[in-house]
Amino acid sequence: MPSNPYINDLELALRPDLLLQLCGLTPDPWQQDFLVSRPEQALLLCSRQSGKSTSAAALALHEALFHPGALILLLSPSLRQSQELFRKAAGLYQRLPHAPAACRTSALRLEFDHGSRIISLPGQEETIRGFSEVRLLVIDEAALVPDELYYAVRPMLAVSRGRLTALSTPAGKRGWFYHCYTEGGDQWQRYTIPATQCPRISADFLAAEQRSLPAAWFRAEYFCEFGEAANQLFPAHLLQTAQCSQVSPLFAEITPSPPTGTFFIGLDLGQSQDYSALTIIHRSPALPDPPCHLRHLQRFPLRTPYPDIVRQVRELLQQPQIGPNPLLIVDKTGVGAPVVDMLTQAGMNPYAVTIHGGEAVSQNGRDLRLPQRDLIANLQVALQTGSLKLAPALPQLPLLIHELENFHLTISASGRERYAAGPDGPHDDLVFSLALALWGAKNLCADTGCDYTSVYRRRLHSPGAY
Repeated sequence: MPSNPYINDLELALRPDLLLQLCGLTPDPWQQDFLVSRPEQALLLCSRQSGKSTSAAALALHEALFHPGALILLLSPSLRQSQELFRKAAGLYQRLPHAPAACRTSALRLEFDHGSRIISLPGQEETIRGFSEVRLLVIDEAALVPDELYYAVRPMLAVSRGRLTALSTPAGKRGWFYHCYTEGGDQWQRYTIPATQCPRISADFLAAEQRSLPAAWFRAEYFCEFGEAANQLFPAHLLQTAQCSQVSPLFAEITPSPPTGTFFIGLDLGQSQDYSALTIIHRSPALPDPPCHLRHLQRFPLRTPYPDIVRQVRELLQQPQIGPNPLLIVDKTGVGAPVVDMLTQAGMNPYAVTIHGGEAVSQNGRDLRLPQRDLIANLQVALQTGSLKLAPALPQLPLLIHELENFHLTISASGRERYAAGPDGPHDDLVFSLALALWGAKNLCADTGCDYTSVYRRRLHSPGAY
């Protein structure tokens, strides 16, 4: 018997859906359509328990059986999800009659004698670097895979002209999966599979789920509706309307015009696992209450030494596009104190902000203590009222949008609030650098840097402020 008894079966080679039948499974009509059509790029927006993982596993196994030397990658947001998806593929392989021998197997890897490999990976950029010439890339729970990871894996398909299949239930109006599904154009073949198209999900079960779940959650999980996440602080429609074509990137002009107005620079300092980020907001003096224009975003590479950051910030503030009296607002929380000292010694006189989870506001010269809630609320109000406008041409704007879309509020059992992107979400360094710059633009006087709004003056001088 040949090592792969199926290699000469022309009908099976052209019909991946028959693989499910060989394993004793009857594919649903949508599964059959998807597997037979074999699109170059596919987005599967599916209900829970609709068979999307089984379809992806069948597609992966079929590629491995009929294309010697093929590399098939299964990418999931977490290790547990990677194991589950791989278990589906391995289970189909074990049920396949006269299955060709595998020369190597593990918890996340299946390799055949003819060189084909199925490898399942958790969604961490450091685990996927190094793979190339991928024939098929499957992204499971794609709505939860960060944009940065999606951008990092796409080049793997460049040389091989491999195929990409992404499958997920909705996870809010945010992230690359949502944007590709709603705005990605005809390069994608889309499948929408609500629970009503799955014969294994009964009407009685759906009725019981509808009574038990919040309405938005039920519609997302079973009817594939993209909605705003319950704890999403910056809805997609606000971020879209905030982009203004009349706002240009600060350093895009070859011959910059003389600067007018005031520039506010927010600097959020990271550590080995977090980026440092810088945001520049510009306020024009033309109006009594001018809008704030976001005109520059910069994320420093991980592990950039702090002296290098100080040098780059100083060089940035010396650019002709920035006026003579920019205000620099720096996050002093955690590692920030020595960097603030370095910035001060370099002649930049920053405002050092310690961000905390309480309610008190205090000031001691250029040292400030501000509640995290106030910084984020200030950003929310600016977007809701249209007083913050974003330059659409900024190269780093998609990263900021992704951070904002995934930024949310959680409340612990003790009632403590936490504003962040979440343990499995993207970074939030750009969000906080923007919040710092915007807070400065709304609350610091351009001339003295010490003039607060009436709300802050009251809080600074109220009893217990410290």
